[in-house]
Amino acid sequence: MHFDDAIDKNTHEQNKPEIITFYNSTKSGVDVVDKLGATYNCARNTRRWTIVILYALMNVAGINSQIIHTANNPLINMKRQDYLKTIARELIDEHLKYRSMLTNVPPSVKRRRQEAAGTSQEHPQQPIEGSRKRCEECQGKDNKTRYYCKNCFKFLCLSHGYIFLWRMQR
Repeated sequence: MHFDDAIDKNTHEQNKPEIITFYNSTKSGVDVVDKLGATYNCARNTRRWTIVILYALMNVAGINSQIIHTANNPLINMKRQDYLKTIARELIDEHLKYRSMLTNVPPSVKRRRQEAAGTSQEHPQQPIEGSRKRCEECQGKDNKTRYYCKNCFKFLCLSHGYIFLWRMQR
């Protein structure tokens, strides 16, 4: 675009070349990205250069997504920190719900996971595929099973599964 050393006439006494004034007029995007990146930076101290690049890309992606979100929703005005927290929460919500359904953890941990995921404890949840628990009908035995009732989600060994089904049908 600029191949000669023409002087910009709008700079008056400074006599700057056109290429310099054009660069200065179009570099505002870099300044804005630096300012927004400094407001809330997701980078952490690390010695690995690949992670440094990842953090830089995450910062730019967060800025770009916030600009697009603001352009699409002009009535919603969020600070950068709040916006990034909202985006992070939405990205991990599905994983939190999955983790809250795990059955092989202490009840206190399960309750905290359900609170974090926002899942209720009022009704029993379907067990995760492949999970195992003790049969609820075997008294004093350590019979672990992967079979459960599809209605109430009680774990039952095969010997009690048919009896339980027969009771339910009566």
